[in-house]
Amino acid sequence: MLRQRNQLILILFALSAVLHGYKLSEPRYVVFDEVHFGGFINDYHDGRLFFDIHPPHAKLLIAGAAIAGGYRGDQDFKKLGTPITKVSPGLLRFVPALAGTLIPLVLFGFLIQLGASPMAAITSATSPLTRSDRGKWLSVSPRTMAASDFLRRSSTGRYETIFRVYRRRMRPLTRLPK
Repeated sequence: MLRQRNQLILILFALSAVLHGYKLSEPRYVVFDEVHFGGFINDYHDGRLFFDIHPPHAKLLIAGAAIAGGYRGDQDFKKLGTPITKVSPGLLRFVPALAGTLIPLVLFGFLIQLGASPMAAITSATSPLTRSDRGKWLSVSPRTMAASDFLRRSSTGRYETIFRVYRRRMRPLTRLPK
């Protein structure tokens, strides 16, 4: 059973990685939230202080990956459609794509913890890979630098951890404590 589960996890990871990494550097121009996130990356790179009402977690991860990849903070992100020429778009989109790759694995683990069979868990875990986004099937929506995906993944992981702790403390979930 454990061997089958490990094989399913490996297949799920490979499928998810291929779908999220395919043509990651395309389009080679600023799209969607990259207008905002690109500006934040430049600000973090230059050490400029700025005010933002949203938590900085996703922006810091993206900026850290971009700076570690050699980004110099000189790309203009002010307008949609601006060509990205100073850095690889794939470098800027790597962290969101990695986070998108991990969603099916977290969902699979969560369902196994809930007691689902491995086949039911793999079937449900592949659902984020097959959603329709912008009119395309098998889309790779977390390709742009967007924070909502990070928040969704962090909360899912948090709930899985809480569930594991609860499950170990309370033997069967159906029995109420006395």
